[in-house]
Amino acid sequence: MRKAVLLSLLLLIIFVAIGCSGQKKVNDETKAEKNEESPSTHAASTVELNSIDDLVKYAHAIVYGTVKDVEAFSEGTNEYSLKIIEELKVGMDAEEIYVYEIDDTLQVGESYLLFLSSFDGGLFPHPIYTSINKEAILRVENKDITHDSPHLPKNMTFNQTIQEIKNSPNLTHQIQPETDSRLLSNTSLRQLTDEADIIAEITPITFIAENKYMKVAEVKVNKNHKGRLDTENSVHLPAFVEVDKEYLVYLTNDDGMLIVNSIDNSVINKSDQQKWDEAMQLLED
Repeated sequence: MRKAVLLSLLLLIIFVAIGCSGQKKVNDETKAEKNEESPSTHAASTVELNSIDDLVKYAHAIVYGTVKDVEAFSEGTNEYSLKIIEELKVGMDAEEIYVYEIDDTLQVGESYLLFLSSFDGGLFPHPIYTSINKEAILRVENKDITHDSPHLPKNMTFNQTIQEIKNSPNLTHQIQPETDSRLLSNTSLRQLTDEADIIAEITPITFIAENKYMKVAEVKVNKNHKGRLDTENSVHLPAFVEVDKEYLVYLTNDDGMLIVNSIDNSVINKSDQQKWDEAMQLLED
C-alpha cells in the first residue's frame, strides 16, 4: 500500500485523488482516526471535509502565504513557490515551500490560506505540499476570503477564519506526513557500490511517465554487475537521463519498486569516461 502511495505521489496521480477525497462520504471515520490516516495520502480511506474543523484536523500543515513563482512540474501540474507569511499548524522551519496543484489553481502574486498534505522522499529535493481539499483553497484579498467550497461560510472575513482555526480543538491533532524511499545523498562511489541492490549498465528506451525531477523508464539492460535487472522492469531515474544514452545505474529495490539509491550520484553517463572507469574499477575490486 505504501509503495502504491509513493508511486502515485511520484507520478502526481495522488493530486487527482486528493481533489476527489474531500467530496467522498465516510464509511468508517472511527477506523480512519484509529489508523491516523490522512485522506490526502490514503485516498482509499476518506473522510468528509465539510468544515474548518475538519480541514484543521486532517491537514499536515496550515499556512497563509503568497505565490511568488510558478513552474511546470508535469503535464497538467504546476510547482508553485509559496512565501510563507504565517504558519498556523506545524512548524516548517522554512520561509518558502513548494505547493503542487493542477494548472491555474493558484496565481502568482495572489495570497492564499492553504490546508496542506505533505510528502518527503524519493527524488524530490525538498518536501512537497498539496491542498487536501481543492474546493477549500482560500484566496485572500484585502482581508476578504473567496473559495469554491459549498460547505464553508461565504461571508467569513480573513481574521474570523484565522481565529476559528486557532480556536479549533483539532489544531493539536497531528497527522504524520508521508516519508518513504529515503535516498542516499552526498555519497561516494564506493558507498553506492556497497549499498546498491542492483548495479547495471542500461540504455533507456522510452519513458512511461516523467516530471520535473524524475522519469520512469523502460530500459534495455546491457550488463548486470550486481543483482539482476530485467528488461521487463521499469526504473525510476533522475530527470536528466535521455533515451538511447548508456548509463551505469545504482538501484535500490524498494518493495518491488526500482529506484536509484542516491539522489545525487547514482547515474553515470558512459560519456563521462573518468567517472565510468572509476566505477568499473570499484566493481572489479
